[in-house]
This record gives sequence, structure tokens and C-alpha cells, in this order.
Amino acid sequence: MATNVKVIAGDPSQGRTKSSPFEHPYALIPTPSLPTDGSKPHGALLNAVEMFLVHNILIRAINSILYHAPLVKLHDDIKDFLHFCEVFVDFTNLHHDSEEEHIFPEWARACGQPDIMNENVAEHTTFHAGLQELRNYAKQTRDDTTRHSSEEVIRIIDSFAPALTTHLRNEIPTVLQMQQYPNGDEQRKIFAKGVEKGAAQADNTTQIPFALGCHDAGFEGGKHRFPSLPWFVIMGVVWWYGGTHKATWRFCLAICIVGQRRRSFEIVVSEHTRR
Repeated sequence: MATNVKVIAGDPSQGRTKSSPFEHPYALIPTPSLPTDGSKPHGALLNAVEMFLVHNILIRAINSILYHAPLVKLHDDIKDFLHFCEVFVDFTNLHHDSEEEHIFPEWARACGQPDIMNENVAEHTTFHAGLQELRNYAKQTRDDTTRHSSEEVIRIIDSFAPALTTHLRNEIPTVLQMQQYPNGDEQRKIFAKGVEKGAAQADNTTQIPFALGCHDAGFEGGKHRFPSLPWFVIMGVVWWYGGTHKATWRFCLAICIVGQRRRSFEIVVSEHTRR
């Protein structure tokens, strides 16, 4: 049994298509504008832009799960899809754990405002149970894909996605408020160090390819250099680590699979043919 992946692609020069399923039902978040007069942007503004880009990774993944849930019918496709769901949960948890452990407390200390992020941290509890339910379902059902129900996946997503996506939007105004403090460079360094610590905890074979695959390099005209690494480093990372679970990344927006750059797509399905 061989699996051929069929990709119905949009215009690769645009990075995504207007009808991309990764943009709805949950809308992506536009980034705040940087200064156009050549002045140095405040560290809090740069942090907010980068956080928006990460938050959009999560939103694209949610939209992908909702879109592809009814499409996967065959055993291998279901297993790969459920693994994608697991990785989404793990990446989301890592993102929020990194904020709570490495970034938010240090921002509060640097700004002299111990409660500045408390409301945003409290919102994390509004969707954790739903994330765990999705992970449990995916892990258990991967062992017996005959039990898979697209309706159940959609039900679970619907139980927490509104709270999660609302949180992803709510967090940024708090970060932008920190522009009132003059220590923008310190805030930026805290964020960079926290991201570095979080990345060190990430699984290179799952969470790193997931993040790269659910980011859209063409978002907002491709003006964001994210992640801030040379393209050949990104290619090398995906070449080295992405192949371990390469079938899982079919459900990402765009990904390099064993050195082959994939275009953004509208639909990804598998054709199983006997040879």
C-alpha cells in the first residue's frame, strides 16, 4: 500500500490563498504597526508583534483541525491527523508554560507591577481542560482509529477554542501597555531569553516542525522575518528533524518535507493506491 499526497495549491508567490481554510472560522490577528519614521520601536511593541505571530500559529492549527476533521477517513490519515492534534496541544501548553515561568514574572519585576499579567495568566485556566480532553482523545483514538469521530473532535475544539482565541487576542494589549515604561530594551531581552528557554524545552521532532509549518511566511505581505533565523538554518532544522513525522505536517499551512518546499494548500488528502 502506497500513499500519494495530493496538494491542491494556491499561488505560492502569495504564501497563502484568499480561501485558505487556515484563516477561518477563527480570524487571524493583525500585528500592530511599527514606526514608519525610522525611530526605534519600543521593546514592548516588538514583543507584541512576535507574540501575535506565535498566536496566529495556534489559530491556524485550530482552523486546520476543524477543516480536516471531516476529510480524514483512512487509517493512516486519521493517525497522522490525531498526531497533529496532539502536537498542537503540546505546543500550546509549552507556549503558555514558558510565558508563566520565564517571561511574565520577569516583565512584572522589570516594570515594578507585580499584577500586570495576572488577568492574562488567569485566562489560561479557561481552556486547559479542553486542550487536555483533545490530547486524551487523540492519544487514545490513535491506537484504534475505528473509534475516530470527526464530530467528537469538532465538539472538543468548540468547547475551548472560543476561550483560547479570545485569550490570544486579549494578551497583546497588556503587552502593549508596557510601552509606558522606559525599559524597553530590558523587556525585549527578557522576552528573548524566555523564548530561548521555551525552545530548549521543545521537542525538535514535533513542536519545532509544527511551529514552522503553521507559520505563514507570506502573512501581511511577508514583512515579518520570523523566526529570526537565516532561511538555510530553518531548512536545515526541518531537513534534520521534520522527516521523523513528516506525514503529520500535511495538516500544516506550509512545510519543508525532507528538503522539498511545499506550497500553501487549500486541501490535503491522501490517495491510497495498490501497487
